[in-house]
Amino acid sequence: MADMTKKTENWSAALSRAEKYFRADTPPGGLLALILTMLAERDSVAVNEVPLAKIRYELDDPSVLHEILNDHCPPQPPPADTDWYDTVQHWPKDRTAPEPVQQRRAWAMANAQGSDISPRWMPASDQPIEYVDAHPQSFFHRSVAVLRSTADESLLAQCGGIAPRSAVEVTGGSQDGFRGRVLRVVWGRDDTARAVTAPASYEIIHEFQPGVVITAEADFVRPSVQRDCP
Repeated sequence: MADMTKKTENWSAALSRAEKYFRADTPPGGLLALILTMLAERDSVAVNEVPLAKIRYELDDPSVLHEILNDHCPPQPPPADTDWYDTVQHWPKDRTAPEPVQQRRAWAMANAQGSDISPRWMPASDQPIEYVDAHPQSFFHRSVAVLRSTADESLLAQCGGIAPRSAVEVTGGSQDGFRGRVLRVVWGRDDTARAVTAPASYEIIHEFQPGVVITAEADFVRPSVQRDCP
């Protein structure tokens, strides 16, 4: 069990930064706050100094991220005076709980399963949360996808990259002349700094054949100057 006296100075700052994008009581909001806290502690920096490029790097491999956060949010004793299910759903309203308990509740909510943000299954408080239990449609995987998209939008704007859904054409390489829309950016990675760098390539869906998707080097992808795809 975690040390209940542990104080995480970064936790409140992480919640404040995460809430600029999502409500803390939503799975993406809680997950983002946990990632920010973990990175700030790992790199010995303030939460506001955690680069978006480092957050995006961690989101690239959900299984590794899950393992890291599972270690960061260890099991906690079951609550004696309230129902675990209710405290997890409404954990941001109880900021008087010890910070390891708050973070474990946020982690449990991020791993719950349900059709929206109302869980129909919740991890227990006193058991490890296994990645194999994270169903592809679980809050965890959906939250990772949402956070990736949010980070990509900001990072692409910062570096002058091409946003998803933009009409583009390939102007060199083996796919020269291909036209379509950007589906996804593939980032270059600095494994030493644990950060993404610049767009390495783009996945592009064909202009008129939705089943045809290619990957083109970023240097050969340009915004389309002709009419948009349907």
